[in-house]
Amino acid sequence: MSGQPIDFVVNDGAIAAVDFGGRGVPVLLVHGSGHNADAWADVAQRLVARSRVIALDLRGHGQTRLASTTSEQYWRDLGPICRALGACVLVGHSTGGYAVCAATASELVAPLALCIVDGFVLDERADAAAEQATWSTPAARNRMHKAFRYGWVADTAEVEAYIEECVRTKENDPLTSQRKSSAFAARFTSPYGDEATYTSSVSSSV
Repeated sequence: MSGQPIDFVVNDGAIAAVDFGGRGVPVLLVHGSGHNADAWADVAQRLVARSRVIALDLRGHGQTRLASTTSEQYWRDLGPICRALGACVLVGHSTGGYAVCAATASELVAPLALCIVDGFVLDERADAAAEQATWSTPAARNRMHKAFRYGWVADTAEVEAYIEECVRTKENDPLTSQRKSSAFAARFTSPYGDEATYTSSVSSSV
């Protein structure tokens, strides 16, 4: 389902949105990270019979050209948007769920109802800073590098050996227990071509 592009004015510019039409109480759909307003097209199609449906593009997403530098901007932008719409229902997915919850909890907006799909709520700022500090130590960074092999440069033989080791030591892992390690290795390495190409691809992606 397609809609009409519209803009909402916020403090430092404009937030792009799609008005899918419909009549009745406005329903504002807020997408998650990496998505945009079009992610809601199928949902909008089912709501327009009884609501006016609008989906926005968060900062740094879709057609919105405003940069996002903090997560607070996502929910603070909802203030002027909701004022423009009037009394409305807020629906948020993932980061969008965080945004509509935070905007409501801060009393920036007073929606008629909230609908959260796989949402989350951030910790208090002090708690988040303390948690982040525990992951910023040299020991924590070393654990992450070991677990995810950040910065690992390997040739094809080393990659295949590593895959064989993972399959052998994780035989009960549902991701590997039903696979042949050699076939998995072939699928994993084939897009990169020869050893030199593979090595440069790994080193340039970390």
